[in-house]
Amino acid sequence: MLSRRAFTSRLMAAPFGAAFALGLPACSKRGAYKISREDETLLRMDASALGRNMSVIFDLTDQDRAERLCDAIMARMTALDAVFSLDNPDSELSRLNREGHLDTPSDYLLALNQFAREITIGTGGAFNIAAAPITALYVQGGQPDPESLAAALIAAQGYALPGRFGLKLSRDDMQLDFKTCLTGFTADIIKAQLTGADIRSALINTGSFAAIGTRSDGRPWSIDISAPDAMSLPLDGAGLSSESFAQDGFMVDPRQGQQPALYRNVIVTADRAVLADALSSAFSLMPMAEITARRKALLAGGLSARLDVHLVNRAGQQIAVRG
Repeated sequence: MLSRRAFTSRLMAAPFGAAFALGLPACSKRGAYKISREDETLLRMDASALGRNMSVIFDLTDQDRAERLCDAIMARMTALDAVFSLDNPDSELSRLNREGHLDTPSDYLLALNQFAREITIGTGGAFNIAAAPITALYVQGGQPDPESLAAALIAAQGYALPGRFGLKLSRDDMQLDFKTCLTGFTADIIKAQLTGADIRSALINTGSFAAIGTRSDGRPWSIDISAPDAMSLPLDGAGLSSESFAQDGFMVDPRQGQQPALYRNVIVTADRAVLADALSSAFSLMPMAEITARRKALLAGGLSARLDVHLVNRAGQQIAVRG
């Protein structure tokens, strides 16, 4: 269980993303985007960032101001890509994985690494940004031999240690990948940018979701989950992320290797999208009893005032844990 001290750290106590969205120097480079009108009061920005499509719907009628805001969002996405992209050999994360240390990591990398470490502890290792060696075994196809799996499971126990030297990997055979929390982190940063620009109504979709306020007609923003089971969930200013699995799907558990998927859908709603993102991945690996216990402990630690879990099991039964 995470300690209360961990939950009141710089990363966990602040509105997640605000310090990074508004406090860092703006990036002069930005990606392309398209603006369209959603209705009389709402504009929609569509773009590609961090290797996937994203959209932001927000209440603004001033086209010039909207373009400046979109420029700022895309500049921030460019800055994040320079930190976390594994396709860019010069990104901070690529250099950390290649060299085993990074002398001057950005606040982005330090913050998300700290968050990941704390959530790894809070989920008993079900969430793990160092699971790449295990995943790589199964990408090759077939069942890995016990010796290779045992070595990969040990490598996945590594972590990035911060200190006066910057960041240093604790093992030579490990690799970090933030994909299981990066879309939520991105959504929280955009939300903080919009809030700082006095936007009162918005829906952000980076692969994870975050909302500000309500729709212009007063109805709550809601997310429609269509596959593999249809449901609609209100956001009420929170963040949401989901994991879906095919009927005969498998998942890679960093604690033990590949296993059959336990659920068809796992959806988490929390105060921060980054937390929903991380926990939707972690909870998908846990039986119902463990989800209930871990959720209770995380709430007791003060991590989030809201932590709702919606599951669809293999038989198609919908289960909600909230309150």
